[in-house]
Amino acid sequence: MKILYSCISDFSKPCAERTHVSEIVNNFAKLGHDVHLIALKKGNLKLHSNVKFYGMFPFINKRFLSLATLYVQKIHVKSLIKKIIKKENIDIVYERHGTDHATKIAFCINIPVVLEVNGNPSDEAESQGADKKTIEEIDGLEKEKLSMPNKIIAVTEGTKDYCISLGIDKKKIVVIPNGANINIFKPMDQKECRNHLGLGDYPIITFVGAFRQYQGLEHAIESMRYILQEIPNAKLMLVGDSGEYRGYTFRPTIQDLRSLAEKTGVGKNIIFTGRVPYEMVPYYINASDVCIALVMEQKSGQSSLKIYEYMACGKPVIARNTSGYEIINEYKTGILVNPEDKKEISNAIINLLRDDKLRAEIGCNSRKLIIENYSWENITKKIVMVCEDVVNTI
Repeated sequence: MKILYSCISDFSKPCAERTHVSEIVNNFAKLGHDVHLIALKKGNLKLHSNVKFYGMFPFINKRFLSLATLYVQKIHVKSLIKKIIKKENIDIVYERHGTDHATKIAFCINIPVVLEVNGNPSDEAESQGADKKTIEEIDGLEKEKLSMPNKIIAVTEGTKDYCISLGIDKKKIVVIPNGANINIFKPMDQKECRNHLGLGDYPIITFVGAFRQYQGLEHAIESMRYILQEIPNAKLMLVGDSGEYRGYTFRPTIQDLRSLAEKTGVGKNIIFTGRVPYEMVPYYINASDVCIALVMEQKSGQSSLKIYEYMACGKPVIARNTSGYEIINEYKTGILVNPEDKKEISNAIINLLRDDKLRAEIGCNSRKLIIENYSWENITKKIVMVCEDVVNTI
């Protein structure tokens, strides 16, 4: 197939979205398909030889976006999409939910389209304090967008339920979760990883990702009070930072969390690495004993990249007991907890840190699960089956 993959991602900086998109397009190409990728910036992203990249019209001023700039960008993106579809004789449009320009164009000219939906926009707006009217407006726009594609790929059952709640036919929604690159994220010698990173011989609990309010990092820091009572030399390692977007700095920042750690009395036991290169992330995970994902409850459920990458490295996961993380209990790859309960978090971590045999057993379960079910190659094959079905039935 000739696939046009459209998204509004900026690949010049490492992020979960960059990982997700690059893994899918590169695996599309490895499976023999020609891929035309449209995004904001390519950065140093490595793409397969069968993937051709097209940059969107750049923002003239990231901090003070004028309506004229946005209008020109919109015209350019639409023109680029139409040009690629016509010139390259595109068989199907695959779009990561965002502006949805490609979906609308494909819908109007009767080109098959698959839309990937990664979450619930109104849920996210509500968590940021949006009022009922705003949420209703968002849902109205979503219903219009989701009615156009031939198929929708939802990353969680919760996301599928959200689409259905808007009146979308459940028969056109397929749930395909995230995955991990099993060649990059794999078990490595812990001691060698620690030496490479300058880390000492002490128990390490690790979080990897963007610092956001919904990540529950405050709960992890506050839980260290109880962990240190039992294991005084334990360290909590936070890999990443808050970052910014168009001049807006997200919270909590490293300084916010450092201040909380000092106030809680655990400052000396928290390691802040800042943002690290993507290729170094497996070293930090493998240097760890336990990895955490304490994200807040979301109606759309969870399909966080980090838990798949933790498990691909053979690490036990402490995660919120929420929709989307059932596989952790089902396959015995970690422990699900209530992140608001600091004692529950700390007890789960303490039990794992004290039991080398249990951690090793969980690690084997985790690696096996990812290899057999959640490698990006396996995930992409499922996506290709959806795309081929759409193309063959139009």
